[in-house]
Amino acid sequence: MASLRKMDEMERKFTDQTVKIGYTMMFLMLFTSAIFQRIKTGQWNFDFFVVVVVSVVQSACYQWFKYRVDRTDKEPSRFLYITIAIVSIIFTIGLIALMF
Repeated sequence: MASLRKMDEMERKFTDQTVKIGYTMMFLMLFTSAIFQRIKTGQWNFDFFVVVVVSVVQSACYQWFKYRVDRTDKEPSRFLYITIAIVSIIFTIGLIALMF
């Protein structure tokens, strides 16, 4: 069960860098695909929806972890609640748009 052992700082740094590179590549590929489809068809597609949601969720996660470190700082918690509301609204709009 190597995955359950504690990582040292170097392994954690490598893991963080790998996740950042993977996230950036996913974001760029989806964004490029969304722009290409917008130019080709004149409409936004599901890729654009995913890019928007992923960006909002990433911002919310950052604020959540920041809030967990310092619970006296109220700004991240407000941002987190607003982000949850925005994600809910975006998901609802996206699901309604996908139905029609």
